[in-house]
Amino acid sequence: MPYFVLSTVALAIHIIINISMFYKRNTTPAMVKYRAFLLVVAVFYVTDIFWGVFYENKMTIPLYVDTVLYFVGMGLTVFTWSIFVINYLQWKNKTFQFTVIFFATVILTLEVVLLIVNCFKPIFFSIDEGTGEFFSLFWRRMIFYIQSLFYALLTLYSVVYSIKVKNKNYKRHFAIAAFSIIMFTCIEFQVFNPLIPYYPIGNLIGVCFLDFYVINEQKDRFKSAYQETFKLNEDNKEKLNEALSIAYTDPLTGVKNKHAFVEMEDEYDKLIATNSVKEFIVVVFDLNGLKIINDTQGHKAGDNYIKNSVRIIADYFPFDIIYRFGGDEFVVILKNEEVDRAQKCHNDFMKAIDENVNNKKPIVASGMSKFKKNHDNTFNAVFYRADKMMYARKVYLKEREN
Repeated sequence: MPYFVLSTVALAIHIIINISMFYKRNTTPAMVKYRAFLLVVAVFYVTDIFWGVFYENKMTIPLYVDTVLYFVGMGLTVFTWSIFVINYLQWKNKTFQFTVIFFATVILTLEVVLLIVNCFKPIFFSIDEGTGEFFSLFWRRMIFYIQSLFYALLTLYSVVYSIKVKNKNYKRHFAIAAFSIIMFTCIEFQVFNPLIPYYPIGNLIGVCFLDFYVINEQKDRFKSAYQETFKLNEDNKEKLNEALSIAYTDPLTGVKNKHAFVEMEDEYDKLIATNSVKEFIVVVFDLNGLKIINDTQGHKAGDNYIKNSVRIIADYFPFDIIYRFGGDEFVVILKNEEVDRAQKCHNDFMKAIDENVNNKKPIVASGMSKFKKNHDNTFNAVFYRADKMMYARKVYLKEREN
């Protein structure tokens, strides 16, 4: 199989497994460095593909130029890899950080210097102009050995760290150690056989292995962050609902307060204005005798009178639609299926109040009015009729008391 075919397959697989890293914005410093490393590896694969094409076709000059680019790309992969490792492992050991960066910089610099010298005196590699044969020289092998030493040190440090320190980073160190072992092995093969792309294959296998740890870890972190954010939003939502409940609830009786009533009135005015409401019923309530109780028995007795009156209203109308919009004034708004049974509920309520007159229990006057479509243009128009009927009832109940 031609050399360039293997490198082409390696590039294709590299792009496929890392496509998301190439076009998605990465937020963490480590992932930004990892993306840079993957891009450099992709460029390195391209130089390796052309190397195979030029070598197969005995194109000596393009082969020489591409070989230079090949080794510069190799040096850059080591350098960008070391930058990623430091950010990914979050080392606190500054000495080892410096050692890794220094080692990677030396490899890259040494390759560039040797390649420049090689233009004048072959010490790195040579190409026979007649046959197009590629020859590996002393310093090429030395560069590979230095890289092997670099990856061996990373492996040793990562393995020791992952064994000694069982924290959240130990799996990361294991992943780095695995990549380093793979590269170490492939470099040793590459030293003795330059005509098989062991080095690119090592990068491919190592990146595939890393993809399992690095990318999946990122997914887990994003999932965890999303869950935490969701929980925080739910907690905030719950607190907001509690705050709104307090803001819209009458503290004495537990029913909705005047603020809630005003907002509800505005909402109905909008529905009426846009012809979006079909029917609803308003029932207005007013407590008889509250002032006398306050004056003669005190406000605590008055508060009890109010709470007992609300209990009576709630016996006939849903508690969650009762509004207290004044000191002794309440209102209920019924809609949808509640409209059909509103009249019966109101009649039963008035019968109970009639009995209370004789039993000396809380007396609550009430009046009810139904929304008239194409006639009422505001909520207040319905409320006014109910309020007027409530006052008529109030007068009647007072006459009975006397």
